[in-house]
Amino acid sequence: MTGDRIGDYLHQKLASTPEPHPSEARPPRRPSPTKIVALSTAALIILAAASIPLLHSGEIEHKQVLPAPPPHVASPSAPEPIGLIVLVDGIVKLDRRGSEIVPTAGDTVMTDDAIETGQASYAGISLDALLVVLGPESRLLAREHTLLETGTLGARLSDSRLDFENAAVSGRDALLTLEASGSSLQRLSVAEGEVLVTRKPGTRIYRVTRGRVLDARTWSLSPSSADDEILSRLASLEPAVPAPPSPSPRPDGLVRDIRKALAAGDLELALDLVEIEGKGRSDTDFLIAAADVYREAGKWSSAAELYTSASRAATGEEAERVLLRAAEIRLRKLDDPSTAAAILSDYLSRFPSGVYLDECLYLAAVVHSKLGDLSTSRSFYERYLDLYPSGVQATRIHVALAQILAKTDCPAALAHVEAARSKSQGPAVESELSNVESICSK
Repeated sequence: MTGDRIGDYLHQKLASTPEPHPSEARPPRRPSPTKIVALSTAALIILAAASIPLLHSGEIEHKQVLPAPPPHVASPSAPEPIGLIVLVDGIVKLDRRGSEIVPTAGDTVMTDDAIETGQASYAGISLDALLVVLGPESRLLAREHTLLETGTLGARLSDSRLDFENAAVSGRDALLTLEASGSSLQRLSVAEGEVLVTRKPGTRIYRVTRGRVLDARTWSLSPSSADDEILSRLASLEPAVPAPPSPSPRPDGLVRDIRKALAAGDLELALDLVEIEGKGRSDTDFLIAAADVYREAGKWSSAAELYTSASRAATGEEAERVLLRAAEIRLRKLDDPSTAAAILSDYLSRFPSGVYLDECLYLAAVVHSKLGDLSTSRSFYERYLDLYPSGVQATRIHVALAQILAKTDCPAALAHVEAARSKSQGPAVESELSNVESICSK
């Protein structure tokens, strides 16, 4: 770019009127749904306690005294932190808008995350004033009122509520277990305290005290038979609160201008902004923007170096993205699998349950295959299939495993051939599968 063009660019910047920051015109604040729910729940408990007599001898008393609980408020389109995973015992999976994650204790739970447990497996989740343990072969949808879709659940309620299709359960300092099917409450057993169950639709209120069971299919009471396995795990847990998200800094003028130049396809201007105006800059936002420019320009070595530098200060998904970009450039553009392997190892140590774990596992398998370490490559491929059996790379991985195993374990190789065929019938894939069959037939 010529000196005249830089001069024109700077002149335009000085002449332009800066746009007001969005924070200068904020809409009036509204009370948060959490506060509204807390007030509604408190009112529910006070009114019910005043209006409904205690139950004796297994009887149920109910009166038309309370309105139905407020309908569930839909989660916002952008997921927000709502709690933390505090226990993982056995096979536990977390589905976040179609992306399957294997969670560990300490991971954040977002709105509308679905948490599932396998056989003989348990998961503990702390959600604001609610502490729950999900029993084996169960599924919970993390929402403001936490919906157990199917299976068993233990909960410690502290001025909190659980919502179901046919009932709402609320309580204060109560310990209980319950079962659900098809998002409907089936059975509820109270181990400590008492809870109020509001039957939907309508206004019938049931008070269930310690040592009692409410069968929501017949709406009858019987003596309690507590689930000791769930309750013992629940007793060992403490509530935890996710750290508030760090506010995203407003991009400065230079980073914003680099992004605009890239979006407009003006690569020459973007390069000059990085190399002339950005000289000496080392902040994370600038490093990532500069790396994106070098990547677009095919300056692979510079792009990989800047992505790696930016990853050291970046956090969350942003750090995951730049690490994977650096590794992919090292592998595919610079033919440097050793450095790519080191970058991917860094990713796995920092983000063992990362949002892009599937991409990392696949790249790690390819990298080790290129390094000649087929045993490690195979372990990464198999881990991918264990976690993402229907993942984007599943067919490619079945083919790769068939090729690795063809010379040492033909039955296993041919099993992967059949698995790949069941997922794809493309001519290129079919040719590779036929080659494996040919090797195994000799």
